[in-house]
Amino acid sequence: TNEVHGLWHGTAAGSVNGINESGFNRSYCGRNATVFGEGVYFARDIRYSASHTYSTPDHYGIKRIYKCSVLVGRVMQGYYGLKVLQDSYNSAADNIYYPSVYVIFHDFQAYPNYLITFYNYRIN
Repeated sequence: TNEVHGLWHGTAAGSVNGINESGFNRSYCGRNATVFGEGVYFARDIRYSASHTYSTPDHYGIKRIYKCSVLVGRVMQGYYGLKVLQDSYNSAADNIYYPSVYVIFHDFQAYPNYLITFYNYRIN
């Protein structure tokens, strides 16, 4: 299937130029997590991608996330160490029945539509 989802991707300031110029690059995977495979991660929930783990603030406290179009297609269950998808699958996920995190293994499957910058602060 050619199913495209609008998903979120958190990143650090130092990765923005590369993503803007060349798109996503799975060779950088593993910076934060590879629990569902060694690819590029996208989340359904903005809060997941906006967390400090995936959207690390710069020295001014500014964070960055992308709203992306991601071709998820046919989804298989992801697992630690997954590097190549089984035949006929297009992506992996944390849960094939109710996925909240998707992993892609071909860089052309995701397009960064919008870069959102924000300052995350807490009110006591």
